[in-house]
Amino acid sequence: MQSREERCAEYERFKKIDGAFRAGDLAALRAAVDDPDGVPNGAMPLTIGPCLEYAIYHSPRPFIRTLLEIGADPNPEHHIGFPPLIAALSCSRSQPGSPARPDVNEIIALLLSFGADPNQRGINDYTALHMAVGEQNLPAVELLLALARSPRRWASTRCPGSWPRRRPGWTDEGRSEPWSKPGKTRSLGATSPRCGTCCAPALRSTPGIATDRPP
Repeated sequence: MQSREERCAEYERFKKIDGAFRAGDLAALRAAVDDPDGVPNGAMPLTIGPCLEYAIYHSPRPFIRTLLEIGADPNPEHHIGFPPLIAALSCSRSQPGSPARPDVNEIIALLLSFGADPNQRGINDYTALHMAVGEQNLPAVELLLALARSPRRWASTRCPGSWPRRRPGWTDEGRSEPWSKPGKTRSLGATSPRCGTCCAPALRSTPGIATDRPP
């Protein structure tokens, strides 16, 4: 069992790391951890967890971009049910002690532009699309469905009939028809996305999602 001094020291260390994440300060983050070279993909304290995931929960969006630019893995093999896309989608709605992020869809667009895999599975064996439906995040659902229209970008898309149906009472701006009828898909009014270094064509055509990428 840890002594009181050890617990206090661990808490002070956590405060420094957490503060660096919330401030979006890369230099402070590297100074606060044991191994500066471990940022962004190395081991972090158990109270923090994976670097990119913690940033998605608590950091400003430019800092998330910074982590991705220095090599943060958007498709980590080892996670505890919340790989980056699913972690971002989990911030769609407020939870006790955890307010929703207003820029969730922009974070999703950012992660996709750096190669995040929409088919990566997490909690409950969910893909990002399952999570978007569960969180009632319609812009994210439409974006992911738009990406599904590109075989090169999303090769293993499943039949829409296998996806979860919307929750009772969830309306789609007055459209009441169920979008998950087997064998049918609703037109998204989006141009077919191109596969490349980013998903900008699909992202720009999806209402409610802004991107930092130029046309």
